[in-house]
Amino acid sequence: MIKSRLYGISVIVAVVCLSLVSIIAISNIMSEYNFRNTKFREADFPLDIDLSKTIFNVGDKISGIVTITNRSGKNIDIISNGAMPCTYLHNIKDTTYIHPERMGRGVAQNLKTDDKMSENFEWIAKESGTYVLNVHYRIEVNGVELRSELEDITIEVS
Repeated sequence: MIKSRLYGISVIVAVVCLSLVSIIAISNIMSEYNFRNTKFREADFPLDIDLSKTIFNVGDKISGIVTITNRSGKNIDIISNGAMPCTYLHNIKDTTYIHPERMGRGVAQNLKTDDKMSENFEWIAKESGTYVLNVHYRIEVNGVELRSELEDITIEVS
């Protein structure tokens, strides 16, 4: 009688354990499925610039920090060329200027919720004039390419 009770309890414990393992496995599979099917958008990764001023003298250092913040609510892997976010400065009169995008193999970076991905930039103002500071990113999240650009920022050098 004790043997049959122990056997019955063992069977119940085994069934409960197998059920829990199955529930956890299914939960993990569904969580991964939901994550892979999440549609990320540019608003999930706002682009921001920290620039102290926009008027400089010849010889001044034009510098700042550009940041992408993960506001998606999920821990994600961002794939980029390894130089995102990106900045470039050119004279406003130069209408032929083409920004050479640094190419390279995809570089993955894990970004947890609210983590930031930043790049410092720095130029020396060598000539007076009006310049345009372009700030952008091109990244891939879940196989979807996302792009964002801040409106052209005018820099005056006198």
